[in-house]
Amino acid sequence: MNKKIEELCLRAILDVDGIDNPDTQMMFIPDCFRDRFARLIIDQCIHICLEQRDPQNLNYKPSLKFADEIRRYFE
Repeated sequence: MNKKIEELCLRAILDVDGIDNPDTQMMFIPDCFRDRFARLIIDQCIHICLEQRDPQNLNYKPSLKFADEIRRYFE
């Protein structure tokens, strides 16, 4: 699993009240599900960046910089 995704999963589990041992909870979520779920969220964020348009400015470019930053962060 990607280290950044693993860190986010662990943070999410720790944020749930009543979790004593996050490592035990992580075992119940298959790696393939965590990876795919995280990848879908990342891809949607990139898609939103790339779909940005300014109808008043025909030369406006989508947020390529932000999309690239998101990609690099989760590599």
